Amino acid sequence: MNDDEIVRVAASYTVPGSSQVLNIFYWQFAGSTIADSVVLDALDTWFTDVWAPAWAVAASEEASLDAIDVDVVNLNGTVARNVGQAAIAVPGDQTVTDTNAAAVAAYIKANTIFPKSRGSKYIPGFTEGVTADGLWTTTATNVLFDLLLEWLEPLDLLTAELNPGIIRRVQQAWANFNFSGDTSDVPAYQRRRKPGVGS
Repeated sequence: MNDDEIVRVAASYTVPGSSQVLNIFYWQFAGSTIADSVVLDALDTWFTDVWAPAWAVAASEEASLDAIDVDVVNLNGTVARNVGQAAIAVPGDQTVTDTNAAAVAAYIKANTIFPKSRGSKYIPGFTEGVTADGLWTTTATNVLFDLLLEWLEPLDLLTAELNPGIIRRVQQAWANFNFSGDTSDVPAYQRRRKPGVGS
């Protein structure tokens, strides 16, 4: 892994009633050249020990975060090379009342310095047990806040780091997050029409 390379991670979930659910993350590598395997191990650890357990607090026991697939990508979004895959296999913690419909998701947003360039995540698998009167409960909103904070934080690799952000596709340029963002207590709805595409 070389300085300024961009890493894309597709995190795949199992959610009742849906064939495939993905969250797509981007980081830019900054620092001394290291083996791709070091980056894969760091991302495996982050998803297994940080993102998945935080998500699981509000997620149905029928849902799970299954795996990650990691690529280095170009600024036009094409894949430069595959870094590898890792199994995560973390189920939700919430005893099923009813799992929300597959297209119902929680929503978080991360900002860059460019007003119209931001990262969005539609978080799948939350149970109806963390909704009340059409809104997410405190349990769910606390989870979303935790997920947002973790997403905004660079990943430390000792001699390097992975800085979260997005590719600005029109400009074919990278934009780091500016350590600000938003969560919502209103359940969102994401139509998932195309296999392999996620937020």
